[in-house]
Amino acid sequence: MKRTILYGIILILVFGIVFAWMQYSEISFLPKETGKTWVKTDPVQCLGNPWQQDWRFSNNRTEEYPRDRENEIITAYYNKQGTTIFSIKTKNTYEGKAICLACSCPQGYTLYLLVLDSDVGKMLGYGYKTA
Repeated sequence: MKRTILYGIILILVFGIVFAWMQYSEISFLPKETGKTWVKTDPVQCLGNPWQQDWRFSNNRTEEYPRDRENEIITAYYNKQGTTIFSIKTKNTYEGKAICLACSCPQGYTLYLLVLDSDVGKMLGYGYKTA
């Protein structure tokens, strides 16, 4: 009986430490700024994200999407929606894992955007989550 309780306590402590480390890892990656909040999403493949679709519509082509300018494209897209993007970060989230290749599947990274606190509700409406 005592051994079972001890194992239970150890297990709870281990889960607590792992959870705290995961939370700290994301917090240190995303610095806090007064009046602003980080939101996140997992972009999909096949140029299926809203900023990519907007770029395709505006430029009338798909094969030449400038991935090296994606942060600029994301910022411009959300500015058109009335939301200012203050910072953009990405983090590989599927490293070492198989990735589905369907257009509705994630690309393998999480996109983090820093927005005003007052714009968080709008971003949640677009499918983002608070980070």
